[in-house]
Amino acid sequence: MKRLIIILLVVVSINQANAQFFQVGAKAGISSSHLKVDAMFSGGDDQENVFYKSGQAVLGWHLGLYSRIQISRFYIQPELLYSSTGGKIKISNDGIDFPGINEIKLNKLDIPILVGWTFGKSFRVYAGPSFSYLLSEKSVWKNTKEVFKQDFTKGTIGYQAGIGVDITTISLDLKYEGNLSALGKSVSIPGTDVSFDTDVRNPQVILSMGFRF
Repeated sequence: MKRLIIILLVVVSINQANAQFFQVGAKAGISSSHLKVDAMFSGGDDQENVFYKSGQAVLGWHLGLYSRIQISRFYIQPELLYSSTGGKIKISNDGIDFPGINEIKLNKLDIPILVGWTFGKSFRVYAGPSFSYLLSEKSVWKNTKEVFKQDFTKGTIGYQAGIGVDITTISLDLKYEGNLSALGKSVSIPGTDVSFDTDVRNPQVILSMGFRF
């Protein structure tokens, strides 16, 4: 009987140690993202200037899987997420707003690789690179026809930094994602050969909840 109790205690201890060293879970959440851009196109001496600027942020969402390798207080956490983000772009002609706003929706595959440190039993801080691949994009013009076509880059790299807290098998995270490379580099006018350079980025504030398996 004593041997059986000792064996059970050893098994439980090993399972707990493995759970602390390596974790796998699912996560989902929401985000507030916008398209950061500030560009101007000039049609020439006798043409008006067209301004292409950031508009309002939009609500997005994400879901996917994460794993965590923890050694003492240090940990590495790779994630694989399907994300829906985007933003609005305002277009004006020498300061006069066009009748419509272009709302761009982006569907991406995100792979953050976060490096963090745990304080106490549950509080965490972390940062790391984030790699993104653009799966699809859609422009929604409101109250007007399509005026410009934004060209996007498929693969981009950014960074994430944030804080988190673990409550038993639940984790809560609040983080910021910035961009190190441009998501869009040029805009064209459909039906013409006219185009101009842009530098479009898609920063976002992300709130997520994870569940450890």
